[in-house]
Formats: sequence, C-alpha cells, structure tokens
Amino acid sequence: MLPSVSAHVGASTVNRKLAAVSAFYAHQARNGAGVGDLLAAWRAGGRGGWKPFLHHVSKGGPYRGRAIALKAPVKLPRILAVAEVQAILDACTRLRDRFFFAVLHETGCQASTPATSPSACADGHAPVPGVVGARGDRLDS
Repeated sequence: MLPSVSAHVGASTVNRKLAAVSAFYAHQARNGAGVGDLLAAWRAGGRGGWKPFLHHVSKGGPYRGRAIALKAPVKLPRILAVAEVQAILDACTRLRDRFFFAVLHETGCQASTPATSPSACADGHAPVPGVVGARGDRLDS
C-alpha cells in the first residue's frame, strides 16, 4: 500500500482475503499445478504454546506458513450499558434464559463457560470451575 493513498479496507479484511488466495494456491499445488509456494514461506519449528494435532510426527521440523500478513489491531468486545442489559433481561420469557443472561453479565463470561459447567456446581457439591480468559489468564482470582 502506498503511504499517500488511504486504505479502503482494514488489515483484517486483507488478511482474510490473503488467507483465501493462499488456501487456493495450496489446493492447486496439491493437485499438481505448478504454482509452487507463491504465498507461503517455510519457517523453522519454534517453541510456541500451540501444538497441532500431529505434532509428534514432525517435531521441530520446518512448517509452511504465510509469507504475507498485515498487523491487525485486536478488537475488544463492546460492553453493554445497564439499559441494554435490562432490555435483554426484560425480553426473556423463560426464567432459565433470564438467569443465563444475568450470569453472563455479572461474571463477564463467554456464553460457553456457564453452559458447559457441571450441573453439580450449582448445588455446591462440586468445585466451581475457574473462569479463564481468551488468552489463558485466570479471571476469577
């Protein structure tokens, strides 16, 4: 992108389009087309926290990564105002739904966290699971 030209799309949109074109080139390369690794770069295996499913097969070996990627800002979700939360709670016709949304609002959890908690936690017979944020940090302490 030229510095004198303003961007028409965001960095995350460009990254999504690059991922689609890169996947198309990888598909063509698997089917015998001579496109090679136009949008891919071979990187050395590093020490990351994430391990793929078949990590034990190629530990530390080079892997195919994206050659081009723009730095996209991380967008945090918008916090609902008290009036918006009250409107959601008032719209709930079942007590179960009202309680679910109230728990989400009061704890700041994602929808999957209380939905997958053991039902014994509500009775006090089992320890309540800790709430872990998107990056793995504990939110309940």
